[in-house]
Amino acid sequence: GVGDAHVLTSARRLSGRRYAVVRVERGSRVTLAEEMAAAFAEVFGGSDAQWGHDPAGMLAVAASRALDETLVVLIDTAFNRPARVNRDDGPLLGELATTSRGVNAFVALALDDDIAGADGANVVLSGTYRIDYLDPENLYRVVEQFVLRKKPQGRAALSDIYHNLRASVPEFNWSEARFASLYPVHPLVADVAAGVRLYVPTFAFLPFAAGVAARAAARPALSLVLLDEVFDGAEVDLRRSPELREAFAAYDHLVAQSIGQMPVMQRHQARLILKSLFVLSLDGHGATAAELCAALLLIDDATSLSVNDVTSPAVNDVTSPGAAEQVEETLARFAEAALAGSIGRDEGMGGTAARYHFRVSALDNLDGATRARVAPVAQAPAARPVAESLSPSLLEGAAVTAPPSLGRPEDVESVLAEGHTPAIEGAVTQQTPEAAPTNAATAALESSSPSVAARQDSKPNFRQPRAESVGEWARLLTGRDVLPPFNDPRGRSEVCAVLAEWLEGWRALDINHKFAQLPAASLTTTMWGLNAEVSRSFGRAARAVEAALAGRVSLEDELDRVALAFADSAERFAHASRRLEDLKALVEGFERRAGERAYLATAELTGVPEIETARRELLVIAEDANSLLDAERRERFERLWREFHARYIEHYAAVHDKTMTSLEDREALRRLKRGERWREFEALSRLPVVSSHVWRQAAELLRLAGGARCDLPVSQLLETRSSCACPFRLARADRFELLAPELEELMERGLKVYRRTLLMLGGHLAIALDALARREEDTDIARRARTLSTAFAQESAPEHFSRLDVRLIERALQRTAAPPPVRVAAPGGGDGLLTREELRSRFRQWLDDLPERPVLIEIVA
Repeated sequence: GVGDAHVLTSARRLSGRRYAVVRVERGSRVTLAEEMAAAFAEVFGGSDAQWGHDPAGMLAVAASRALDETLVVLIDTAFNRPARVNRDDGPLLGELATTSRGVNAFVALALDDDIAGADGANVVLSGTYRIDYLDPENLYRVVEQFVLRKKPQGRAALSDIYHNLRASVPEFNWSEARFASLYPVHPLVADVAAGVRLYVPTFAFLPFAAGVAARAAARPALSLVLLDEVFDGAEVDLRRSPELREAFAAYDHLVAQSIGQMPVMQRHQARLILKSLFVLSLDGHGATAAELCAALLLIDDATSLSVNDVTSPAVNDVTSPGAAEQVEETLARFAEAALAGSIGRDEGMGGTAARYHFRVSALDNLDGATRARVAPVAQAPAARPVAESLSPSLLEGAAVTAPPSLGRPEDVESVLAEGHTPAIEGAVTQQTPEAAPTNAATAALESSSPSVAARQDSKPNFRQPRAESVGEWARLLTGRDVLPPFNDPRGRSEVCAVLAEWLEGWRALDINHKFAQLPAASLTTTMWGLNAEVSRSFGRAARAVEAALAGRVSLEDELDRVALAFADSAERFAHASRRLEDLKALVEGFERRAGERAYLATAELTGVPEIETARRELLVIAEDANSLLDAERRERFERLWREFHARYIEHYAAVHDKTMTSLEDREALRRLKRGERWREFEALSRLPVVSSHVWRQAAELLRLAGGARCDLPVSQLLETRSSCACPFRLARADRFELLAPELEELMERGLKVYRRTLLMLGGHLAIALDALARREEDTDIARRARTLSTAFAQESAPEHFSRLDVRLIERALQRTAAPPPVRVAAPGGGDGLLTREELRSRFRQWLDDLPERPVLIEIVA
């Protein structure tokens, strides 16, 4: 049933009325008139040509044929249209609305992306149609209830995640309700879905969200589905659009020429920025650097500091740029390296950030038509008194942090030249103080505009370097419990020496270079984020120490900047130190962990429960690449690895030595091969008429036995490899021990098969041996040939075939024609019921025991 009360009431009100509904599908024919003719012909009959080509006339005729029913014409874009409908149907649609007022007809028009994007002429619709809007919140409610459902206990966690993003990501301005409804999909994905559908008619937000929901369930909490996944999912279809051919040429050029030239550590983020910018350009809007930070959830470390810590241009001068500035640099590099005219850069007005976008031919044509209809708009700055009156209220409560050197005019001029001032012209002016200020921070304030100094009754709270705080940060950074005071030259010199020693240690660690050498395909976003976090904290501290040791800043200023790198928090420093240790463990243990993982994967099964349990847990930990970043899991892995490695080597070496150095097994094989039975077996196997299958099996066992000897130091080899260099394997250890009994059993079976084969050919052999005896000149050989002939004629065989017997049989076979066919019976079912496998095994055994060529075989019942 219908759950919504408003919809249910409306449905009941309409239940007693009768309607004739016609659905017109835009995009199914060349013109709207042809589409209407096809739709009316389907409902009322007739051919398309009979309905004509006048939409208004067709509507009037259809309304008259509906009789006492109200004609309802629904005009909607066909879902399966091959491409976007780029037609100017605005005048015709307006004419239909005017005609419907004089007839019993109702015309409903779906304002989808195709109509909204026509050449601006659809402005006539607003005057002829009543427009009802479907609130996007309905879509978000459907997504939340049916596609991206959450458990009630997860709502509180989503609130924490949202506020964390609001506090740390620039321009993340979506509401908490929308964020919670669409999580784990970024809210921006829903906003850009219409732009993607302009070029991929089959793309829609609901199917996309349903497709990524299952994959996103295993992600970390802050790993949202971003625009790059939209790009990857729709790229194949987007490339088919002729309107995007030039845009993709620009994209491919930047991927090959610009991103390929970037350092390895920057390529992943640059590729994400490029994909997101492409998607945001599909509707012509593009993006600023801050908007891309919000789209990619790039955390701006400046936002993690307090207001007191981020308002100083000089501080930003010595620290690395924030996320928005890094993205701006990347976008500027793209714009510079792009094909001519392929990427647009619109300078912001009134100090706003520049906006970048890929140029799309269809949107450029639309922009040109739109600009021709709109009067130019000029920007006029507000009068100075207005600005001055607004400044105090806007800056109330703001605090300024500045090192002492900022008060000097030459430093202010340097800061202004480097672009660290607001973009609004006139917001900062330089004034030369009449006397040297006693308070450097006050001098910085007096050198700014009157709009800041006007609030004399609300003096900003300036943060000054404190001697005790500076000393504490020197001890924290260097790890020294005691350092001399700064107020005497000798103490300062010792502190500088300790800081220089710390700086040398940081340089020797070379953490960034080592991270860059890791294989990019094996790195995760968590690893990239960790490296960036360490660079923002200890990297900034190292640059500050280097500046102080080079004499560019004072020791106090340098340590104050060190404090700012860690948000002036000992807890933040302790956390950063732990993160540094995690990164060190990653870069130093990555190759070792890869080797250990390969060892685990190739190590043989032992059958020992303790060893196999440790192996399974080790593989689970090793499968998670981020386990190297968790100290507890690292320690657990190392402990289990030492235990597994030692026990595995001990077990493998014990079984190996027992098997490969056993004197008893070698002696048993030696006795078997020296016996009379073995020599008889070996001689009979050379006859051309007997089966060679049994001897091939014996030869394989002999080959295996020949390799069953190893004097290598297996314990030493297993330190670095999972198996010995010899043929021994744990899975075949039992077979090595049973080689002598297995070979003896195979020999006895072979002798039985060979005797049975010779008896099958007994009549033929009796005649051939008798003929050989009559022609043989040697009396002893002739006598032995007659004895064999007599035995075969009586369907018996000697208990033992000597080598002479085998040579006589072989000569007899060579001197005669091919033996007559051998009559044998097929294996019967006299043993009762047999399974398929038992029957197959019996037939295979029967075939292996049959004589070899050139003997023909006749099967009898």
